[in-house]
Amino acid sequence: MIVRYVAWTRWLLLLALHLAAAVPVLAAAGWGAFLVGEGWATPGTAVTIVLYAYELRDPVRRLAQWTEEFQVATVSFARIFGVEEAAGSREGGGLGAGD
Repeated sequence: MIVRYVAWTRWLLLLALHLAAAVPVLAAAGWGAFLVGEGWATPGTAVTIVLYAYELRDPVRRLAQWTEEFQVATVSFARIFGVEEAAGSREGGGLGAGD
């Protein structure tokens, strides 16, 4: 159950980060196309603004990468501590030391 919840929240986070990176670029391209169509801006100005918006995606990508690394590290630590706790809870009845 918890695995499904974690997978869902991770999917939702990554979707939100990708949308946060894509929407400004698409909005700048649409608004630039409108302004060029009305004659209020040159195509060079519109392309420049779209390229600036595209370059602003890098911090969002880095945030997603660091979030993913943090989640992987957290799961790794949970596995290490979980194995340690499980080793102490075993009862005798298995194979002996000489077997």
